Amino acid sequence: MFVDNANSLFIASFRGTNSNSELLTEGLHLKDVKYDLYSLNDARVTQFFYSAYKDYMRSDFLENFQDYTEQFSGYTIVITGHSLGAAMATHAALDVVLGGYADGDDILHYNYGSPRVGNYNFAQEVQKYVPTIFRIVHDKDPVPHIPGCKTALFHSKCQEDATYSGQNDLIWPAWHIQPQIFYNADSSSYKTCTAE
Repeated sequence: MFVDNANSLFIASFRGTNSNSELLTEGLHLKDVKYDLYSLNDARVTQFFYSAYKDYMRSDFLENFQDYTEQFSGYTIVITGHSLGAAMATHAALDVVLGGYADGDDILHYNYGSPRVGNYNFAQEVQKYVPTIFRIVHDKDPVPHIPGCKTALFHSKCQEDATYSGQNDLIWPAWHIQPQIFYNADSSSYKTCTAE
């Protein structure tokens, strides 16, 4: 966490994967689990990202977050991360709003190269409570396609499946938060996408 006093920004930043063994562990834990920090209708999330945030980072993060928001009251809050860190940042942004630590309208959520964090229902809840989201994706980055999503037979479009209630599946209807800011290969142009 750090502060930009010149621009009145309080920034919480989460790092991405930093070792091959961590990457392997992530890859082995891409199943879906029930989101149970708060009551969200049929919200399912990727096991590894959720467990890493909830079981290992959450307590220290919220304690530090509360200290910073009290000390820098009135500052705009930026919650950001890259890759694994983007997934952590998504959980953190939703947590601080639903936990009453900050108002969703006071948060700018930037994530870079984020994997799919949860299912359609989870994504809808994040978008409802944290309305200012910038999910930045670079051309041919494989991470945003993890975990894979369920597709209809002979179609490549991910299934929305708002009725999915979870079976701890390896392939499940994972879904991105929107919008997506997609940069081309040389980052010379981008387009904003609002569909999976």
